[in-house]
Amino acid sequence: TDGVFLIKEKLFELEEQLEAHDYVRISKSMILNIDSIAAISPKTSGRFEASLTNEEKVMISRFYIHALKEKLGLRRK
Repeated sequence: TDGVFLIKEKLFELEEQLEAHDYVRISKSMILNIDSIAAISPKTSGRFEASLTNEEKVMISRFYIHALKEKLGLRRK
């Protein structure tokens, strides 16, 4: 709730720890709390942009969009 954090663990280790919670990896260098997403819009080359509740905008890599859709319950079966 307080912002961006710098940690010593590797990102994949943190991703494993947060897997059961409302966090999802959106790029090689970022894990995002899905509760902080205000809106998502498509961009070029299959990428998406997330507008966050703190008015920051972050890019979602096309490689990670499937995980985000699954976490949000938007993935087709």
